[in-house]
Amino acid sequence: MTKAAELAKMGDVITNSQIGGRRNLLINGTGIVNQRGSNSTINTYGPDRWRSYGGPGSFTFSSGATAGAGEGDTFAIKFQRPEGNSVTNAMGITQGLESQDSKQLAGKTLTFSFRVRVGSDWNVNVNFNVYAGTGTDENPVGMTNLASQFSGSISSGDLTTSWQTITATGTIASDRTQVSVAIAWTPSGTAGANEYIEFRELQLEVGSKATPFEHRSYGEELQLCKRYCTVIAPISDEAFTFGHARTTTVAVGTVRLHPVMRTNPTITFSGVTDFQIQFANTATQTTNMSAAELSTEGITMQATIGSGLTVGQGVEIREHTSGAKITVDAEI
Repeated sequence: MTKAAELAKMGDVITNSQIGGRRNLLINGTGIVNQRGSNSTINTYGPDRWRSYGGPGSFTFSSGATAGAGEGDTFAIKFQRPEGNSVTNAMGITQGLESQDSKQLAGKTLTFSFRVRVGSDWNVNVNFNVYAGTGTDENPVGMTNLASQFSGSISSGDLTTSWQTITATGTIASDRTQVSVAIAWTPSGTAGANEYIEFRELQLEVGSKATPFEHRSYGEELQLCKRYCTVIAPISDEAFTFGHARTTTVAVGTVRLHPVMRTNPTITFSGVTDFQIQFANTATQTTNMSAAELSTEGITMQATIGSGLTVGQGVEIREHTSGAKITVDAEI
């Protein structure tokens, strides 16, 4: 690129207010935060803020270090259909913005960009869309009046094992209240050992040009993700929380949430017997775990054992089984 062209591009970026501040409207654009771990269940959240949809139930949806990523970041989001799998349902990933973040985008020009590469057995086209709806904080797959605002397609022949940047620009309709991005494809035939696709540096920004990817530190990205999902998994032999016995069989304990979550969350326990109550000189495995009270700023959990507690007695609610964890979910 000549010096004149560089200056012209810089002038265009300045004119479109694409400098400074927080440019990337998406969170976890490289998948560096993956609190839930690898995911092989369809239509769920995998790497933080990214939701899968469609496709075979046995595919792998994960993120992690990837050789050759370069550019100062070695993480990518990866989809892989297992070798020998012949399910050919359409599938993809999506991320939805909250309505309070989307409304400011109505009537504005946006640019969607991302890096992509595929495995040597990849043989299908990839489509991408910036969608918008008219509801409030809805699941990005089923927004009210869901409609594509602008889109693009990459033919299978143009996808290679090397990273390339894809961009598209369009305008959001003036009546839209929620925006999302989605990338989709439809597998064909029987999967080979290297039928996978990887994404990184996914960015949605205001303006008509794609600017360099906005790298945030892992700590910043993690805090942004925790507004939507927090996975609590203590170090081995440490307590989840301290509390007290409400009855001779039930103890409660509260965990404060930082940052404050998007809405009152739901809680999922890894297993009802993965925990134990420590009281006096005794540690007893739980027979049940449940949520007692929930708010955006804290959760109170209820742990049950067969007997032995004294009302008002101080307790610890701890892990009993390695891998015990609590998933606190406030995703849209």
